[in-house]
Amino acid sequence: MQSKRREHEQAIAFRQQGLSYSEIRHRVPVAKSSLSIWLRQVGLPEWQHEKANISAAQDFWVRSLGIDRERLRTYLKRHNPSPKRHNVGASYYGTMRIRIRRSIDLSHRIAGWVQELIDWCGVG
Repeated sequence: MQSKRREHEQAIAFRQQGLSYSEIRHRVPVAKSSLSIWLRQVGLPEWQHEKANISAAQDFWVRSLGIDRERLRTYLKRHNPSPKRHNVGASYYGTMRIRIRRSIDLSHRIAGWVQELIDWCGVG
């Protein structure tokens, strides 16, 4: 039991440092389901990208999606000074993450729309 408690505490500490579940599992050998339960309430640290304009990005997504700012949740990831992507610069506002609760049908419909967009844009 002491071992599980130590693993639990280590997992929380790693998550607070910003490690992903996969990175934590390399250091703490437990099932992903255990991590999910243990880390459900643990927030990630907020990193500030060197050139990120979070307020402008939030304004962009609120306007583009036609939602109230209160419904928008902002997630930040660690800064990568040399990304391999080409969509960088002042006109880049991040990506959109959609969470669908309790609706498999709607989830499948949205996945279909996304796939059609990927095919249409030729990026898949």
